[in-house]
Amino acid sequence: MPKRRPYKLPASLRIGPFTYQVESLPKPAAIEEGVYGDCDLDNNHIRIAAGMSAPRRAETLLHESFHAMFNASSLKGTRAIERHEEAIVSALSNTMAQFMRDNPAAVRGIIDALTG
Repeated sequence: MPKRRPYKLPASLRIGPFTYQVESLPKPAAIEEGVYGDCDLDNNHIRIAAGMSAPRRAETLLHESFHAMFNASSLKGTRAIERHEEAIVSALSNTMAQFMRDNPAAVRGIIDALTG
């Protein structure tokens, strides 16, 4: 099996009207906090744990980005949905990661159509 390249986190992400700063969370802190990543909605900050495989880091970035999207889309104040946010975000990030991995030409086509 070929060795995967390390996944380099972007410095920032635009999500809705907000710019989120993205940084690596040191592995000891991630272990202590019991997280793969987190999204600070008040300060527009996403942290992703260091020391994980490239696919896990990429999926975790998707996961934390979906939390930010919940906030930007005003779903954060919808009590019925907010109660299930973690389950919804986990389902979306896992299936989106698989969709992107399994359909790279479609993903490139979507990006071209949206930017071009």
